[in-house]
Amino acid sequence: MLLILSAIFGALSILQIKRLRASDDSGVTVLYFTLIGAVVSGFSLMFAWTPPTLDSLAILALVGVLAGTGQLLMTMAFRQADASALAPYNYTSIVWAAIFGYVAWGETIGMVSLAGIVLIVGSSIMVAIRRQQADGPIV
Repeated sequence: MLLILSAIFGALSILQIKRLRASDDSGVTVLYFTLIGAVVSGFSLMFAWTPPTLDSLAILALVGVLAGTGQLLMTMAFRQADASALAPYNYTSIVWAAIFGYVAWGETIGMVSLAGIVLIVGSSIMVAIRRQQADGPIV
């Protein structure tokens, strides 16, 4: 159920980005997104708080910079092009997460997960190719 809610709220955030492009700057949109995410995520701290170490604070700062940059770039992209045209590129995040998990923590992917990744990314690539053939360039 949590995964379905996550997908719904993710889709709603993309729609809001498109809606806000007329009135707000990309930086303001990312600031709101980050603040709301921090408040909502903060509720989980009531159940699982542990004091962070210096190493984990450094990693957290790096993740914050990279995630903020990624969110800003994604917001700018969704302002420029249709969400359905950008979705195939967004789905490649699954591949990047798997690669990063393997490199950073030695995580391996099971066959079922690998099959799902291939299905999702392959379908997205196919949709992007067909869309480009039918409509022309994305932007």
